[in-house]
Amino acid sequence: LECAMEQRAIVKENRQLIGMITIRIPSDTKKPVSMIQVPLNLFLPAGVNVDVDGDLTQNYPFQTCNANGCFVGFPVSDTLLRQMLNGDKLNITFQYLNKKPMVLPMSLEGFTEAYNRIK
Repeated sequence: LECAMEQRAIVKENRQLIGMITIRIPSDTKKPVSMIQVPLNLFLPAGVNVDVDGDLTQNYPFQTCNANGCFVGFPVSDTLLRQMLNGDKLNITFQYLNKKPMVLPMSLEGFTEAYNRIK
């Protein structure tokens, strides 16, 4: 059995999904991995930047896009996990085709409790 935790950013007015982050712990490695979903029509070479409270930004390349959006998957480093367990806000930043950045702030309230349940 493999459990996961997920957080979504949704536009209130139309319930459109803007972004989502999923973290799971594969049973074979016992190390957390993340999958981030963002909308289509992005400047793909920029990838996705991830930081917690503005510290130690990491850039991850897009892996694929389909009708549901574009996806970035990566192993969660010990440093990033520690930041998420102790931080307030996870920022997911990507660029639209016009290279205008979009920052999705994701609250980390309750992250520690949820992570402890899936590990």
